[in-house]
Amino acid sequence: QRQHNSGNGNRQWLRCILPETSFVKAFFLLGFQLLTLGSADKYDSLCAGIVDNSRRAAELYNSGRISDAKRVLAAAKDNFEEAVVVEPNEPQAYLDYATTMLNTNHFDQARKHFK
Repeated sequence: QRQHNSGNGNRQWLRCILPETSFVKAFFLLGFQLLTLGSADKYDSLCAGIVDNSRRAAELYNSGRISDAKRVLAAAKDNFEEAVVVEPNEPQAYLDYATTMLNTNHFDQARKHFK
């Protein structure tokens, strides 16, 4: 035979579920922070890729390997575009890519990204 629990049973249930809910919230927040840290690491890596590809493109261009330099410069652009998706409000990718464009005599593109 089932007994009907009154409000007292509901309060016990509430006491049991609240610690679990707090744990779930804490776990969720920790996971979100870890994702954010991963995002920051990815952003920094992409910005480093812009700079590294820019330097490599300059070396290739100066050694007469123009088509290779263009390919590596395109990789710098890919790094920039991905970085802007990861962190659209962070300025470092814009500065790095604008400097790349300035150094490769793409002045209109440089001006656009310095703004």
